[in-house]
Amino acid sequence: MKFTYTIAMVAVTAACATRPVDNELATSIAKGLVAACPAGADPADEAARNDCAGNLTNLAVLRDAMREPFLWGGQAAGAGYRLDTSTNKFNARVWRRMYLSTFMFGSDFTIEQIADTTVLHVPVTFRGAMPIGAFPYPFWHSAKKWDSYNYATTVHFIIQNGSVIGALRSADQDTTRPKTAHSWDGLWQWEQDGVQMPYVSIYDYLLSKGNPYAGQLNDTYRALEAGCGRTTARPATRLTTRAPRRSSSSSSIPTRRWSAATTSSRS
Repeated sequence: MKFTYTIAMVAVTAACATRPVDNELATSIAKGLVAACPAGADPADEAARNDCAGNLTNLAVLRDAMREPFLWGGQAAGAGYRLDTSTNKFNARVWRRMYLSTFMFGSDFTIEQIADTTVLHVPVTFRGAMPIGAFPYPFWHSAKKWDSYNYATTVHFIIQNGSVIGALRSADQDTTRPKTAHSWDGLWQWEQDGVQMPYVSIYDYLLSKGNPYAGQLNDTYRALEAGCGRTTARPATRLTTRAPRRSSSSSSIPTRRWSAATTSSRS
């Protein structure tokens, strides 16, 4: 009886280790990303990016599996796929539409199993030649940050128990890739031809087309922002749709904490 019980436990342990459900989820996500935002487009093509953003917003296999808040950042050298270092918390829809859409995805993805975690490795190409208003904020405020987006070869998606809990830009970088040079003027937001920039950070871009409250929401926040004297603040949607605090060093996933006052951390 004891022998039979031991064999059964070994079988259960082996089945859990392979995580077939998470593996299938990873495969479906990878294929969905390639279909939504295929590699090969001109990295300066805003129309292709906007199509990608729309596709990712509605990509059900990813949308329905993402945990809220979602963790995103650059992979720390030597830290493996840990999400408790160098990451920030995001609203999942905002992250897909504003950040993930700045990449194009290759089809030669791989899946790795590490204990109870499934890691999906998807090759990426960054749309680094777009006009500056097409980025969520000026990534080039830091040369290291701009490099980490332009030269990243892979986005790693971290999956546990049927949920995508976070993603990382790879520490591996290909410095032979082209990079458009920008100099930062110290402004997180600006106007160009009467349009608020970065335009991808305003509510009209983030909310569904035809949403009757988008304009009112944006105007209300701008009035609040002006009243607080935030002349050099980050775009409103970055203040209200992400939590700009570093995740804790705890191994558990931190709880959601929004802060409109903290403006120092970005991913």
